[in-house]
Amino acid sequence: MIINSLMGSIANVLKETVNYSLPEYKESTFQNILEDKSEEGETSICIANTTMKIQELEINGNLIIIFKVGHLKKLLDSIDKLL
Repeated sequence: MIINSLMGSIANVLKETVNYSLPEYKESTFQNILEDKSEEGETSICIANTTMKIQELEINGNLIIIFKVGHLKKLLDSIDKLL
């Protein structure tokens, strides 16, 4: 739900259509995640350090959004238009 809200908010602010796949949950080192994704082809990666508080639980971690080639540039161009 959180990732869906984040991506929906980005799409609304930028007035762009955002297509994304179901998220994957992985517990691994950052290096291993990069190596796994680099085998699939060229990608751009956006990393957000996150903390979520859900009732009494405090969850810390990293949210990694991986873009296909060219998609991050399109996102950044859309952000530049807003500024």
